[in-house]
Amino acid sequence: MQQRLMVAALSCGELQNYNNFVRSYQPELQASDKALQNYFRRVNGKTGTADYHAYKTRLANTSSMAVINDMTGYCASAKASFEQALNAKPALAVFIVDQTLDQRFTACPTLTATSEPSAKAPAAPRTRPAQRSVPVQGGGLAQK
Repeated sequence: MQQRLMVAALSCGELQNYNNFVRSYQPELQASDKALQNYFRRVNGKTGTADYHAYKTRLANTSSMAVINDMTGYCASAKASFEQALNAKPALAVFIVDQTLDQRFTACPTLTATSEPSAKAPAAPRTRPAQRSVPVQGGGLAQK
């Protein structure tokens, strides 16, 4: 929702409403953003932070495309969202549930340690076979 309203701030001239929205919901927005970032890090520790940033960028890009496709409708919808958020001031979660969002994004799956097959451990490095045979120490067997 924040990405959508940020795009509305820039594309629809709603900077003041966006700033008021962020100030009004700052603790909840920060907590939500931290939870989202932690989710991505938990799902994939190596690329989690990059995945988080890519996801947020995709959300903003999707909103930007929506503006391009229907600026009048997008801006009217965003203005109504700002009015609802700033006039009624419901909890952020309650406000978001009432919003119509782009349906191309689906809920992230909940992954736990037991719901995802464990990754195979990397194979041990192969050792190179000896290039020549090594004689046994001690001189071998004595014949009588």
